Amino acid sequence: WKFDDDFRDFVFESPASRIAQQVLGTRVVRHFYDQLFVKPAGCHVPTPWHHDITFWPVDLASQNLCSIWITFDPVDRASSGLEFVKGSHHWPHLYKAVTPNRDPYMMDTDLAEAPDFARLRDEYELLGWDMEPGDVLVFGPLVAHGSGANDSQDRDRRALAFRYCGDDVTFAPRHATMPLLWEHGLE
Repeated sequence: WKFDDDFRDFVFESPASRIAQQVLGTRVVRHFYDQLFVKPAGCHVPTPWHHDITFWPVDLASQNLCSIWITFDPVDRASSGLEFVKGSHHWPHLYKAVTPNRDPYMMDTDLAEAPDFARLRDEYELLGWDMEPGDVLVFGPLVAHGSGANDSQDRDRRALAFRYCGDDVTFAPRHATMPLLWEHGLE
């Protein structure tokens, strides 16, 4: 949204912030950041299983955040659709933030790596949905999720995630979180 007027218009003019406000049940909602995810057809790289909150420089006790994930392409499991571990938002532990390239900075934490839940389908209930362009998923920062490779040979998987914070989320910079890309003025 910092570089493209259409994305900025979406942040400020679309119903996304109202949806986030309703989901979070908060008086004030703030756009945290947005992120574009692209997996070209045939991309063999999975998205590692993770909790979003461990990527972010916020208080780990913060739960009043949500992601609004919008697909630009038809999505199913074969084309790297997101899957979620049912009930994982109630677990007492969090997993480290693992990037697809296993960035050493992000890996430098005492948190455990998430198991490959896709290989443990008999032990966990995984939820995922076939989606059409413009379909939206809204989910919290504590639910474990990931996606497989894009095994489709003719469909890219492009999606945009907007992250929103409620009024009680606290900035808490710590090691092994993603850097904020511009001056933010937070303390």
